[in-house]
Amino acid sequence: MSSAAAPPLTLVCPECRRENEPERIYCHDCGARLDRSAVVARAEKTAESPDQTHQRLMGMFNQRQAKIRLWLVRALKLVLGAGIAATLMQMLLAPEVPAPGEGKTLSKMISMDLEMMAQNRRPAVLHYSEEEVNAFLTSSLRNKKANLNHYFLDFDRAVVGFNPGTCKVSVARQISGYPLYTTTVYSGQKVDGKFQVTPISGSVGRLPLHPALLKYTGFLSKDVLASFERERRLLDRVGEVEFLDKGVAFAASH
Repeated sequence: MSSAAAPPLTLVCPECRRENEPERIYCHDCGARLDRSAVVARAEKTAESPDQTHQRLMGMFNQRQAKIRLWLVRALKLVLGAGIAATLMQMLLAPEVPAPGEGKTLSKMISMDLEMMAQNRRPAVLHYSEEEVNAFLTSSLRNKKANLNHYFLDFDRAVVGFNPGTCKVSVARQISGYPLYTTTVYSGQKVDGKFQVTPISGSVGRLPLHPALLKYTGFLSKDVLASFERERRLLDRVGEVEFLDKGVAFAASH
């Protein structure tokens, strides 16, 4: 609680006892010189000490610093919120893949062709375009969708794309009606007679992922790849697998 206000100061004339205002030097009535020692004493009493002045100034600066900190925190939250929103938007945007049902390519019996090549080394070379491989995937996965649903992630479709030396696999799953695409880019090679693929890059939607993070998103496409285990074993029995521009080629073993 604050202390009570000091009573107003008056200067009593030593000659006529007239009360004068504290600003006067001489008495208003008789003109005698007034004793101003009481005014000086009160001024010294009420004056700020150096420590008090320092504390008052520090308080002013601290308030300014607090306002600056508050502004910086608000600005940081705004930037962070905008970054999170932009990241989520990139994750929800679909990558450049063919629209569902695009193209009228009939599904080829790729599994049967690979089986014939593995057994009889005939034909010597098989070549399939992206459209043909995607038609095969759509046909093969049509009856496997129920086994590829996980909790709130419902399997939608899988799409492949080929570039020289790499194969891109995009898997779409539905989350409350919204498609979420995870894409992994693989390189492929024969190692000790077995065909192996190695993930080299990937993305969620259109948000690129560092290769080190692919192990945390691999579960979204691992089951789809596992459903083609028979075809993977057939690839072990053929001679070469080559990823081309917009296609893939298989060569019989010699």
